[in-house]
Amino acid sequence: GTWFELTSTVTTMASNLTTQVRSIAVVTKAVANGDLSKKIEVFFLESLFSTILLRLVLFLAGFFHIKTDTVSIRKSHGSSRVESKQVKSGDVIVSNWTSYIDIIYLASKYNPVFTQIYIDSDKVKLVSLWEAIRLAGRIPESTPLTDQVYSVKELSLKAKECGWGPIVVFAEGATTNGRALLKFTSVFNEYSADEKIDLFHVMAFKYEYGTMSPTYTVGNQFYHFFKLCSQVKNNTNNNIQILCKN
Repeated sequence: GTWFELTSTVTTMASNLTTQVRSIAVVTKAVANGDLSKKIEVFFLESLFSTILLRLVLFLAGFFHIKTDTVSIRKSHGSSRVESKQVKSGDVIVSNWTSYIDIIYLASKYNPVFTQIYIDSDKVKLVSLWEAIRLAGRIPESTPLTDQVYSVKELSLKAKECGWGPIVVFAEGATTNGRALLKFTSVFNEYSADEKIDLFHVMAFKYEYGTMSPTYTVGNQFYHFFKLCSQVKNNTNNNIQILCKN
């Protein structure tokens, strides 16, 4: 039954996690001993290790199943389901921002670069996964306090050149309850329409829940996560919309 499936899933995840920890230890030792051919394998194993940990966090928060739909939107024919397009290094993922759960899912799925938007600026700042999680629910900043900022186009080219992965931009600049879309900031003004078709992946998160909403806009983040983990089940209905050229 359902309990057996959940138990099997946890057992499999724990087994994979143990295996990857051992593999990382072996490969790291080989690199330390001068076997530089193992460096690529170290990067792969670290990414896989992070993915497993993040999936485990989602599982503990009650997200046992994450549904993803990919659709094409055309002016004359409405929307239709299509095969999902591969997300590459340097591509830009544009998404609504309803919770720190969005960030954890995106990190586990795409291993991307996260950015911070400033309301009165067309520049973005690189932030770590932890910084991105902690930014959820905070009042957005108006201007950057550092010189280490980029335009989205500059960062996209740099990510593609260095193989950093895709870039995540929460274009609204702040977390919302997901019931409406706020006005986008001006970070995309330097792009033409054709460039948006090729580089951009537009995603929309929507949560189905029973008792407590996974959306997070204000309050104590740790308490909110504890409450999520205390529930029996949550579902993420992650609708991914990819805009295609007419």
